[in-house]
Amino acid sequence: MSENDDVTSKLFADLNVAEAEQQGKEATKVSSGGVAKEGLQGRRAKASTGPRIEVGSKHIGGDSFVERQASPEWLKKRESVYETIKQRRSEELATKKPVDITVTMPDGKELTANKDGSPFQAWKTTPYDVAVVISQGLADASTVARVTYSRFVDDYSPSEDGMEGEDTLMDAMADGGVEQEASDKTFL
Repeated sequence: MSENDDVTSKLFADLNVAEAEQQGKEATKVSSGGVAKEGLQGRRAKASTGPRIEVGSKHIGGDSFVERQASPEWLKKRESVYETIKQRRSEELATKKPVDITVTMPDGKELTANKDGSPFQAWKTTPYDVAVVISQGLADASTVARVTYSRFVDDYSPSEDGMEGEDTLMDAMADGGVEQEASDKTFL
């Protein structure tokens, strides 16, 4: 640090101390009723108020994380489970045949390709990819998308999504009193 930096930081420190002292004086002025005000806004916390950590406690979280480890055992296990699922999913997707798809927006506009011109394809295109075509801001701000299929691709089976039994989504919606929209589309 240069000498100028030291002088500058000392000046700012002195200004901050002087400002804090002035605010402290204003906060302790006594009003006409003889009651001390609690600060300029009346609700500002003071150093002596609020809950305190118990003196005997060493860590805020208790003994949950007594010592930090660079690579804890639970993290290694979690990573191995993730890698197993990722490998299984990659193998499953490798057997799927990508088919060009058309995305129909609520206003009727049809989208068929990414901004770079590559076509939307089943098993590859995500709702995020579609949102990017509309607007990058929309894609970044979106967290959920509703996907409605007019038909399924040939190599898809509802059993892959756990819907092979009697209790399908439409049955569950009907049981819950949700009305089906007047449409020939299948909802998932």
